[in-house]
Amino acid sequence: MYAAHDVDQGDRESRVGDCTKSRNGRREQREQRRVCGAEHQHRILFPTAHTDEMGDAEITTSAWRLVEVGRVVLFNEGPFEGRLAAIVEIIDHKRVLIDGPSEKAPIPRQEVALAKLSLTPIVIPKLPRASGVGHVAKKWEEHKVQQKFDESAWAKKRAAMQKRRGLNDFERFKVMKMRKQARFEVQKTFAKIRASAKA
Repeated sequence: MYAAHDVDQGDRESRVGDCTKSRNGRREQREQRRVCGAEHQHRILFPTAHTDEMGDAEITTSAWRLVEVGRVVLFNEGPFEGRLAAIVEIIDHKRVLIDGPSEKAPIPRQEVALAKLSLTPIVIPKLPRASGVGHVAKKWEEHKVQQKFDESAWAKKRAAMQKRRGLNDFERFKVMKMRKQARFEVQKTFAKIRASAKA
């Protein structure tokens, strides 16, 4: 009788131990899923993020172009299409106040919808909010905004597209013939390389 009682007690203790282990295992699994889910969500929210670790601190910076005071923008449409301006104040999540002091293509200070603008990678650093026209023009010249944009690949591609758009029928025909000739020369060179490799 006592032996049976001891066996039952031992079985009960083993079952309690197994339940405790299983609960701890499930708790560890939930914690692991929570951590993995947070990391996955962080990767979704910040796909181009760069993380630097400094001791106990973790600093995450985004490579996205932000709507900020001092950001140089390009007009996509309207009477000022293709001109540059700087954001001097953010009105709300859809509108900004811009000023374009460029001597090449000036734009008067005005309110513009963000849908009509493209954010460039150029930023005028430490430009105060709602800066005056003279101060914006001074910072614009100081940081050579127009020159930086003209030297960028974006500006060169836009210039090439505008030049291509202005061609007449005969000039477009000449461009087509030159492209075909260049493609033929490339194919001929590759054929020579393949022939020499087989020999």
